[in-house]
Amino acid sequence: MANRISKKSKIQIGLLALSVVIMIFGLMFVLTASKMVPIFKGFYNIPNMVVQYIFVIATMSAGIMTFSNVAATVEDKKKRDALTLFITVFSTVLTVPLLYVFIALFPAASGNFDPVLGESMVKDVSLAFQDLFKTRGVLYLIYSLGIVMSVVFLAFPLLTGILTLKDKALKLGKGGITIGALPVVEKSLKGQR
Repeated sequence: MANRISKKSKIQIGLLALSVVIMIFGLMFVLTASKMVPIFKGFYNIPNMVVQYIFVIATMSAGIMTFSNVAATVEDKKKRDALTLFITVFSTVLTVPLLYVFIALFPAASGNFDPVLGESMVKDVSLAFQDLFKTRGVLYLIYSLGIVMSVVFLAFPLLTGILTLKDKALKLGKGGITIGALPVVEKSLKGQR
């Protein structure tokens, strides 16, 4: 007799598939916004490149967070670890360039466009920010917030991914916030005690 898939597993599979579709669209938006491949030509009608990238970040965040949260509910450790490792690496690969661009925007505000990659992309993003925010102080504030956002986008998935793979939890403060203690991990940890 064939194994029947439980209702919970069907929901997990459906949500994982939905998150993959969202991430695929997010990647297509990235390719379009960066002018590498014009998949969605109507995307260029969005008046400012910064607004285009806000759309990209929102889409990718939704897909990654959905995938990560669903992966964390998988009870089978091997499957959970494989899904967690995939989404952690995927998220990291996407976030490192985002962090780099926000760092490179600081010299770009003074006209020194990206000494590492030349004028590719950083110049366009810098000019788009300068169109929106005319004061250099405001630009530096926005860039600083962008760096903080990028570091959080980089550190949090890495931390939770590592804790999930190791079936560990991180407690912040005395009896305070617990990070990385997934319900399925807590269940397995209680069984080991």
